[in-house]
Amino acid sequence: MAPRPRDSVSAPRYLKRPTLFLVVAIVVIAQFIPLPYVIMQPGPAFDLLAHNIGFALDTTTATQAAPASPADLLPNRTVPGTLYALTVYVSSPDAHITAPIVIANWIDGHAAVLPRDFIYPKNENTATITAKSTKQMATSESVAKSAAIKYINKLDPTLAAQLRKNKVTFALKETGGPSAGLGFALALVAKVENPQLINSRKIAVTGTIDESGTVGAIGGIDQKLISASAKGATIALIPADNCADLTALPAHVQIVPIHSLSEAVDFLAGRLSKVPHC
Repeated sequence: MAPRPRDSVSAPRYLKRPTLFLVVAIVVIAQFIPLPYVIMQPGPAFDLLAHNIGFALDTTTATQAAPASPADLLPNRTVPGTLYALTVYVSSPDAHITAPIVIANWIDGHAAVLPRDFIYPKNENTATITAKSTKQMATSESVAKSAAIKYINKLDPTLAAQLRKNKVTFALKETGGPSAGLGFALALVAKVENPQLINSRKIAVTGTIDESGTVGAIGGIDQKLISASAKGATIALIPADNCADLTALPAHVQIVPIHSLSEAVDFLAGRLSKVPHC
């Protein structure tokens, strides 16, 4: 019996050696090609009450040209408890993000892999992003002070006037952006008006703020809550607008959505009849 003729149209079961070398080379080289993604990871949490805020008489205005009386100076009060400002690490727009890095962060589960254009405007580099972030941080500090003054003025106009006269210095130099605004304002209220506000608790907070005290959404909410949980926070105050962005809730952390500075203070002081939730 004659052998069955070979099917002339069937594909070969192996690659010829030159072709195999070419495929392997392409696969290897592809691992080092930068991809248009950024990595967002949980960042450190900074205690806003532990020597991170100070007061100094502001002598830059004409009204403070004369020596101030002790009544014009605000004491840097000790506030029992911890108020964590939450942060995230975001890879720079110039970072060399390759396929292995993307895969490793997907597997990790704590990081988010996002399209670069979703985070950074086109044609902006690390230097311009850093400068913008630093400026946003400075603006956030100034606006937080204004929001705190406006809130305290309703309770104690004299105390608000003292805060207005004093220069407030924030020691958070390791981070940038506007998302610590609510934390700054809460820390000022606690140090100046209500030292028992935190009540020896571990509280995490994130959110932008404007001069009226309105709280705005931030990025990286999942990663920030991972940081809150790692620090042992039992309460996390987040912008109400971020509720829709939550994909996982950390155990043992009460998530409290906040619309304003006054709502945040009322919640911490136990004055809300109904605790907000996402």
